[in-house]
Amino acid sequence: MVEARQYSPARDTLPQQDNRVQRALGIVSDTFGVPPEDLLGKNHDLNSTIARYTFANALLRRHFDYDTLGSLLSNRSNLAIQKGLAKYQQYVRLHPEVRLLANAATKKIDEIWPTSPSLEDDFIRQTLQTVSQTYSVPIDDICGKSRLGAFIQPRFVTAYLLRGAGISLKRVGLALGKRDYATIIHAVRKIKKLRENDPEFSGRISQLEGQIDAIRERRSYTL
Repeated sequence: MVEARQYSPARDTLPQQDNRVQRALGIVSDTFGVPPEDLLGKNHDLNSTIARYTFANALLRRHFDYDTLGSLLSNRSNLAIQKGLAKYQQYVRLHPEVRLLANAATKKIDEIWPTSPSLEDDFIRQTLQTVSQTYSVPIDDICGKSRLGAFIQPRFVTAYLLRGAGISLKRVGLALGKRDYATIIHAVRKIKKLRENDPEFSGRISQLEGQIDAIRERRSYTL
């Protein structure tokens, strides 16, 4: 089994979790019959890919960021991981036999490394409050169905911030009025493009990211 300390993680907090990362890797590897080096490597065969993103999804649920995941997964880019996860989630939904394996691996990982839904809920709530205060828009409107421009941008920014913090597509969609994966992916891409083209807007988002990072540090959201 490949040891987690060999992955050169981007976050200093990761070494404290090496054993749990290694055990999670072993569970996914055994469930799908994929060697750890193939799971973490550049192999593009279907079984390795499904195992890879089952593992990545488990770490995202534990608030690992995309830089850390990229370091674990052979230096894949944030965008590559996001695209891979979106395709993975779609494939798993359409193939019950694969979903059973993914769910079995996830359940075993949860047994040795429990998540804290209440902690995640609190983080989402505080992120929504931060965006609501910044834009002077009620949370109900951010999460509502209205497509007015005054509500769309803070909604998209919330999706962008939550995804950047490692909250799953499903969880972000539920938090923002039960929106589907495609809507959340579109929101994140839209904010990324705006940041590239508008330095002033990008600066405001950087300030929000700083506030979100402060929330995470204050509340110890890295589990």
